[in-house]
Amino acid sequence: NSLGLLEYINLSKNDITDLASTSICRQLSMPNYIKTIDLSYNKLSNTFLKKLLTSIQSGQIQNLYLSHNLFDNESGEIIRSILFDVLSLQTLNLSSNPLRDESVRLISKGLKETPNRFLKCLDLSDTSIGNLGAVKLAKALLKNESLEKLLLNNNTISDEGGIALFKSLCQNKTLLFIGLQSNEMTDESAQSIYEVLLRNNTIIDINIDFNDFSYRRHVHLKEMILEHKKMMNSNITEYASRHIEL
Repeated sequence: NSLGLLEYINLSKNDITDLASTSICRQLSMPNYIKTIDLSYNKLSNTFLKKLLTSIQSGQIQNLYLSHNLFDNESGEIIRSILFDVLSLQTLNLSSNPLRDESVRLISKGLKETPNRFLKCLDLSDTSIGNLGAVKLAKALLKNESLEKLLLNNNTISDEGGIALFKSLCQNKTLLFIGLQSNEMTDESAQSIYEVLLRNNTIIDINIDFNDFSYRRHVHLKEMILEHKKMMNSNITEYASRHIEL
């Protein structure tokens, strides 16, 4: 009935199903020092997610890895509650779950509702996000003041969603990295990327590889991103000092 001083639990790649929900979550709800839980590559669905929320609300979870499970388009409300209620959460990995735009819309709402919390990294790669989800995330980035890393790789975001995200980054002052690898953006999104590189003085890197840019445009964008990254790295002392003050 005690996890002692254990801080890291890794139960990934075990084919765990919802049948284990009660046992796992009952244990996590007891007083503990757990900071990281890895339940990736299992067969967990919304039934588990609801119980997990209840069990970790009063804990000190900082990192929650839930990639490659069965969370779907009805998981959004629960994930939104996790963002709102788990005050210590810093990293949330939901990659390779079929969340779709319906869930991402509610997750985005959670990001807007908790602008001054501690969440630093959100991974939504390979979650079937399209333009609707991307537009909602873009609106959330205008409000959120904590997120530093957003991964949206391997989705179906095209120019509409990409342009919305890049426009929001012209105003966002906390994001350091955005991953948009393997989406469906074309040369139409290029101008909005240039705008980010000109106006944003906090973002360090943007990954746009394996989209539908023309070869010439892709090469030029990569050169511009690299130059921006070098400039940001040259100002690393100022950046570090600012974070120390915060």
